[in-house]
Amino acid sequence: MYDDNAQSHSRVPPQGETSSKVKKRKTSKDEKDMEQVMVAIQDVASTMRKGNLTFERTFTRLPIPEEQVFRLVDDIEITPRLQTPAYLYLVRNQDLLRALIGVPMERCKELLLGIMSDP
Repeated sequence: MYDDNAQSHSRVPPQGETSSKVKKRKTSKDEKDMEQVMVAIQDVASTMRKGNLTFERTFTRLPIPEEQVFRLVDDIEITPRLQTPAYLYLVRNQDLLRALIGVPMERCKELLLGIMSDP
């Protein structure tokens, strides 16, 4: 004899329960995927910050070491009371230091005193 009700009482979970478990798994997978994306974005951002620092260090480097800047100021015979301000001025203004390096030594003092007095 065949019982029609026997099939309806099998161990298959109700539709709502299965759907809930599937949604939970999907949400959990979505959250895991989102975490991975966020970690990847943070890694990219960190790498970009490091690259920016490297770029800034490369392009803000003085054309000559600081010791040589001071020797240059001394060699062009800037008066002692103006040597420290001249040194600091050149270290802070790298483009002007580059320009000064390109000028013949006999004209450096005139150039340096001129650019330091410009507002």
